[in-house]
Amino acid sequence: MHGSTKLKALLSNQLKLLEAVEQALNQEHDALIGDDPEVLQQAANEKSRAVAAYQEASGALSAWMAENRVSDAASLEVHVRGLNDPNLLSTHQRLKELSLHCEECNKRNGTLILRLQEKTGKLLGILRGGDAFEGLYSVTGSKEGDAPGRTLGKA
Repeated sequence: MHGSTKLKALLSNQLKLLEAVEQALNQEHDALIGDDPEVLQQAANEKSRAVAAYQEASGALSAWMAENRVSDAASLEVHVRGLNDPNLLSTHQRLKELSLHCEECNKRNGTLILRLQEKTGKLLGILRGGDAFEGLYSVTGSKEGDAPGRTLGKA
């Protein structure tokens, strides 16, 4: 396979696989919001499969880059531009944009997971009767453990 044809195939495959990662990240987000453990597990499994396939394709691209003495992402972009193939350039650009978008989606999901873990931890603390009551108001309207001060509703 000619160098630019092989590169085109590699980048197209990576784009297809990264689109699957994006879809899996969105499914994971919906499952996190939906609060359904079974759907969340399915989404997490799908994300794992999509990421593994994408990483395998990235390995193939890395091998191609090594064979063609393209040292890094910046060199790859220079190489792609030098081929003067608008379709290849478009695929490469879309791949870069989608990669950044997937990174943002993954961070969004990670933040949501942390919030859900904190919420679950606080709820478990309340159920256990531990320090989770810190910051909650008592029946008299004052915060538990606070020094005397104004009570809630009595300004």
